[in-house]
Amino acid sequence: MEELQEFEEEPSILKKVLLIIASIIVVSLLLFYFLVSPQAKNVLYGFIESSKLENQTLQIDKITKIIFNNESLTVLNNLYDQNLDKEFKVCLKGTKTNNIYYIQETIQPKTFLQEFNRVISEPCSKDFLVSLHTHPLKHCLPSQIDIKNFQNFKRKNSDALLAIMCEKDRFNIYI
Repeated sequence: MEELQEFEEEPSILKKVLLIIASIIVVSLLLFYFLVSPQAKNVLYGFIESSKLENQTLQIDKITKIIFNNESLTVLNNLYDQNLDKEFKVCLKGTKTNNIYYIQETIQPKTFLQEFNRVISEPCSKDFLVSLHTHPLKHCLPSQIDIKNFQNFKRKNSDALLAIMCEKDRFNIYI
């Protein structure tokens, strides 16, 4: 009879431990949701969605990637360094083979306005593969205007991508 009681007590201890762990997780999620500022959430979600540039390559998903040649990446990085206090836009030209985008040229279109969190410029033509613009540091999520402009670009070129550069080596790519 003692063995039966010991056997019955073990599941109740296990249940208590699991209940405590589940409670801690739920409370943590609720605290995160209600106490963390929208800006902090934006940074976190952008970090989760974005990709880090490694060896001139951005891995977008399991089969899709962007590979920059030396010259195009150098031009992009120079523009980034020169515009740390304001957004800028570029159009990336290259070729697409299967799901690999080979970027050979970085062109800056005519720009009408550059501010800390906004850039207004001519759109990329259908000859370009990627419409890229920067966002303030670590803010990788697109705005509604970014999405609308990308939809217009995608109508011109079905292979088009939207890229948001939010650090020198971090990008958020939309297909």
